[in-house]
Amino acid sequence: MKTARLAAVLLPFFAAPIHAQDLPDIGWRVAAQFPQYREHAGRDSAWRTPLVRGSGSVLPLPEELPKPPEQGWDRWYARLAAPGESPYADWIGTWRDAWDEAKQRYDPDFLAYVRSDRVLVGLSVPATIPPPAACVWEIEGGERRADPACRGIETKASTAGSVVTLYDGERAVARSTVRPRRMVVLGLGDSYASGEGNPDAPTHWRDLPVNPQRLPYAESDSLDWLRFEPGAAHPNVRSGARWRDAICHRSFWNQQNFAAMRLAAEDPQREVVFLQFSCSGAEALDGLLVRQLDPPGIGVDDKSGCSAGRDPRCRVAYSQLAAAVTALCREHPRAIDAALRKRLEKRIVHHGGGKWEKLGAYREGKRRDAPYGLDLLDCGALRKPDLVLLSMGGNDAGFASLVAWALMPSQPRYWMTDGPFNALRAFAVICPEQDENWLGCRTPRANGYAKQLPPRYRVFGEALRASGLADDPRRVVLSSYPDPLRTREDPQTGVAGLCADETGQASPWYALNLFVPKVARSFGNWDFGLRNSGEGRNNRAPEVLTRHVLPGIRSALRESAKAQGYTYVEKIETAFEGRSWCDESEQERSRLGLPSDPRTAWNGSPASWRPYAPRARAIRTANDSYMTQLSQRSGDKNGAMHPTAEGHMLMAERVYAAAADVLSHETAP
Repeated sequence: MKTARLAAVLLPFFAAPIHAQDLPDIGWRVAAQFPQYREHAGRDSAWRTPLVRGSGSVLPLPEELPKPPEQGWDRWYARLAAPGESPYADWIGTWRDAWDEAKQRYDPDFLAYVRSDRVLVGLSVPATIPPPAACVWEIEGGERRADPACRGIETKASTAGSVVTLYDGERAVARSTVRPRRMVVLGLGDSYASGEGNPDAPTHWRDLPVNPQRLPYAESDSLDWLRFEPGAAHPNVRSGARWRDAICHRSFWNQQNFAAMRLAAEDPQREVVFLQFSCSGAEALDGLLVRQLDPPGIGVDDKSGCSAGRDPRCRVAYSQLAAAVTALCREHPRAIDAALRKRLEKRIVHHGGGKWEKLGAYREGKRRDAPYGLDLLDCGALRKPDLVLLSMGGNDAGFASLVAWALMPSQPRYWMTDGPFNALRAFAVICPEQDENWLGCRTPRANGYAKQLPPRYRVFGEALRASGLADDPRRVVLSSYPDPLRTREDPQTGVAGLCADETGQASPWYALNLFVPKVARSFGNWDFGLRNSGEGRNNRAPEVLTRHVLPGIRSALRESAKAQGYTYVEKIETAFEGRSWCDESEQERSRLGLPSDPRTAWNGSPASWRPYAPRARAIRTANDSYMTQLSQRSGDKNGAMHPTAEGHMLMAERVYAAAADVLSHETAP
């Protein structure tokens, strides 16, 4: 009996010890590969990957990603777009959203999680062992948690590695070092990054049948049925457009978001946190480095003071760089070094002996309650981003005003309105050098703005480095702008054609008339469109934009990226080739005009408009924009010549490829 007891005591010392490497590995993955919304409130709130209504995660499924990625993500887009609204539409503006629009910042709890070195992971019992009868998990640090159903638990693990052990009662049966990774992707830029033209929830029109003989809205040459007065209800609209951020027209449907989601889908043991601050209308010195003045959806019904910056409500709460530093700073951020500020301001006011254009947001707003000038911060304890996605330069180069030049009628409707027409033209447009008829064109012309891109990028680059957001400039991925008017290559000549509204009829883009004062169209709607032949000031608009203006802007962006060491996204100019402004299928042809256009066979009412259905063209027309994003807010009508949601995905394919290439050649910090 004594011998048996002695053997029982000594046996553990002579038996082969069970080391960690002898135990099977615990299964694990991050709980959310793309956290953006809060699952439940309270102390234990968890941030989750958004879901597509009825079809699971927003992240692409393996079968939705052909290889190479440049072949297209059509199946993924079709699934995302099927509900007709973005996956964010159900919870934007609520406590569930990581973005707090009312306060113009991300949720503090979300940011505390992002800045930490701990990631929420899900643990599972190894498939190689039977489920323990008494399942207990031990997380490094002493935490022990019972799991009666033995289905696995969620816990926070350190990015440096946390040892997790699974017990059956008191016997260890599995162990692993769980080492999750967190990638922070920062999104900065303008409307080609924010998603302009594509609200999370588009305008929902009432189901009113259209009778071509007797239109239910107004006379055939009137657009009053479409006009939305800020703050007033529209009799033909069930609900106006809603954005994740209505001030900046920022939504789910944008190239940066798609590229970040694609990166998140690659690795179930990596969490990709996407923080986006892009804003429609942003420029280097009006949004990126300066608090943006008069963004499209600022919500001020009376915008009389916005152009001069007198009303503090007319500005975004932070510059994009200041917002990013504030979000990622583990302590209270501070103002940038005074010497650096002075050096940057000296470059801005005078460059090469000449003054810069487009400095209104920087100079205006001198009252104390409307800050002006550079809005830049520094942080001594910054959670540095792993990747910065950037789209900047189009507004600096005046591209929106160049588009206005291209689309404006070649001459007024009646000779008696020639004076007001030229005045309107001079106010609205920037002309290219190729417009030989100078009437109505102000200086500088297009190349004057494009030449200022490299020095603006030098100021931006120095500010970005000083902020700590881009220690490695290669991780700044700069996207350019696609050609909106490039049709498919001719199989015989190999030359791409150019899109123009050369149908022999008046252009169907009537919605642009809503920018024209009603008195100026009292005799009928103006004929907006793109002409590449005939007479008139802009009779070669597609050729001038595609062959001269856009290449000049892209050349300046490429030069700027090279000088700053950024990664430039190549071949993005062909992203819309064959998906241009004029491209349409036979089925879509009847939807080019508006329901009140008697030449258009809508075969339904405005309620049948589906802005996110896959279609031939990847660019929004003015008609698309008004039908898609009207609301009671000021400015919700500016989406013309911006990508459709599908167009953003076409751009994202190239952005993702460039970003993935950078990340594959470097070790993540």
